[in-house]
Amino acid sequence: MSWRYVFWLIPVYLAALIVLAPAQLIGWGLQQFAGNNPQLQNLSGTIWNGKAGLTRVIVPTGTAVKLENIEWGIDPVSLLKGELGLSFEIPQAGNVISGSGLIQVNRQGLPVFEANLSGGIAQSSVALNLPLPLNIDGAWQLDLNEYSLSDFSTPGWCDTLNANINTEQVRVRLDNAWLPLGDFRADLECGDPQTINVSIPPENRLGLQVNAALHGTRNVPRVRLQGSIKPTLQTPAEVSELLVFIGQADATGRYTFSFNL
Repeated sequence: MSWRYVFWLIPVYLAALIVLAPAQLIGWGLQQFAGNNPQLQNLSGTIWNGKAGLTRVIVPTGTAVKLENIEWGIDPVSLLKGELGLSFEIPQAGNVISGSGLIQVNRQGLPVFEANLSGGIAQSSVALNLPLPLNIDGAWQLDLNEYSLSDFSTPGWCDTLNANINTEQVRVRLDNAWLPLGDFRADLECGDPQTINVSIPPENRLGLQVNAALHGTRNVPRVRLQGSIKPTLQTPAEVSELLVFIGQADATGRYTFSFNL
């Protein structure tokens, strides 16, 4: 064989290595960047289009959430611009959280996240080990328009955040009966690197208004919450009757409350 053909085969061989690079390289690269959280197992496909049969993520509450059959794809055009664009999809089957998202890393190495995720309140609260004081069910959807954190080794929560959570057909269990509470919307923003601010406007069936802050660190999260309820004609009577245990209503008819976790 002529050496001329050998030299032509070298770039073809290198291109094939890049195109057909196994998905296991994603797991290795993620481990170098983020340590053992998340953990990817049962990888298949290539680094460009692959699947993780099992993904294990340790959330701030300390519990490990397992997600099955997450698929990803890398946009090769973004690499030509010196950036990285990685899309992912979490199927609904077998997972408490499902949806899709995009991770973009710019030339400065800053990752920016976008996602649309959803799930059931009861199942998600159990999986995430959330300290809910009552049995609550319904559906939730997170619209994450932008989230970034420049250094994941620091205890901070965010550099930028623009998101909202919509809950639908929320209900609470009181005295062995499920009471409908309606739909709610919560807006999330980054107050500073150590704080995520959450606000719920009062336009809902309970007249519930909340201003909360998630602070502390990702390893030891803390919640500071202030809120009020002003019953409406749609508020279940059983809920209105419990408001006397909060205290006296103010001049506007609102029952205020606050707590720290």
